[in-house]
Amino acid sequence: MSIHSYLKDGKTFYRTVFRLNGKQKQRRGFITKAEARKAEREALSLGDKQTALTNPRLTLGEYLQRWFEGVEAVRDIGEGQRQRIGIHLKNIIPHLGNIKVQSLDKAHVIELRKKLHNRHAPKNDQTNGNCFKVSTRRRR
Repeated sequence: MSIHSYLKDGKTFYRTVFRLNGKQKQRRGFITKAEARKAEREALSLGDKQTALTNPRLTLGEYLQRWFEGVEAVRDIGEGQRQRIGIHLKNIIPHLGNIKVQSLDKAHVIELRKKLHNRHAPKNDQTNGNCFKVSTRRRR
């Protein structure tokens, strides 16, 4: 576990190098040593909790594309399910695809939900962004 400085475009940046689960990991691009130390502590605590670390530059669009390719390669999914997943990805990726996975939060998802509701809701629908209605009919 160490912090090193390096020059890039005439500016000084810091990187942290640490071991996690027997593998050497590196995070870089920090402006101060304190930021690098904080990132190192967070990564180690996530490792202690067995939470998977992701590349800090990984976007949601890249992650979803890799996930979908992995699902197709590993599981035998039907054509209908493949189409449904494709439709969902076509709705999600244009709106949230450029957001980094680590910075994705609830507000992004709520904003997407409102956009999709406004696009797909009937003109006379008065639900004010709530596209999930509670059914009053009992199912048997």
